[in-house]
Amino acid sequence: MIPVGEIGFLRAPEQSDLKWLMHLENDMTLWYVATTKEPFSTLTMQTYLARHLLFSAIIFQTYSLQVSSFIDYEEASNQNKTREVLVQPLRGIIYDRNGKIIANNIPSYDLVILPGKISDLNGLLDKLKEFLALTESELLYINENFKKKAAYNRELTIKKNLTNNEIAAFEVRSFDLDHISIEKRYSRQSNYPEIFSHALGYIGGVNDIELANILSSQDLQPIETEFTYSNGFIKGMTGIENIYDKDLRGLFGKRIYEVDAKGKFLKELGFEKPINGKNLINAKNVIK
Repeated sequence: MIPVGEIGFLRAPEQSDLKWLMHLENDMTLWYVATTKEPFSTLTMQTYLARHLLFSAIIFQTYSLQVSSFIDYEEASNQNKTREVLVQPLRGIIYDRNGKIIANNIPSYDLVILPGKISDLNGLLDKLKEFLALTESELLYINENFKKKAAYNRELTIKKNLTNNEIAAFEVRSFDLDHISIEKRYSRQSNYPEIFSHALGYIGGVNDIELANILSSQDLQPIETEFTYSNGFIKGMTGIENIYDKDLRGLFGKRIYEVDAKGKFLKELGFEKPINGKNLINAKNVIK
């Protein structure tokens, strides 16, 4: 017979389990009869009710654990095994009425590594220093963030805004540099700052409250983000960039990753492409 303390089933009751419960009821009846001196008719009724209530409670608890709560447990388990990462969209391009570009997204290039696959950071940095000038602040950032990025299998930016010469030097040596790549990022640029800066306005960073408001409009929460712009989250601060910010900024996409118990990325499971912002044509022919 299974001890009473082990009744918490984690599976559907089998025939053997039900037989055991019936034995338990019979044992309780015999014990009750043996230890009381009440009349038999009253004793029989009380024993029956006690057996029925105990048996019903056990069946209800078993059903609740296995059937009623199964969906909740399954959803919680799936959430623990996957993680969403937002993907930042590109802002729309602003034109004048003749089709000339006033504000555009200008690509820049960053040198990025995958710390989780690199066993000798100092050896890699020595190779990079042969053709790449790394500042003290860049080296400090690399050393402070390398282990954390490696633990979660995230990328780490070694140097931003590479020059054409630096890109060429890397390409020549890339065969000897594993788990390191050049990634495209963007910055916002006005093509006519000297004559259109006040009307066009400018973009800038956002604080936590502004970010929460931007994401809530898309039913999103502030979470880990894959940035398209080198300076992260941006919004229009003044002028046209501000007035039409909602249309220009687009909609965030998502990447879904399988993660382990520590949150380390294991593999990508899905990708929802971001929707870039709408292009805007200024009604006035400001640019001659």
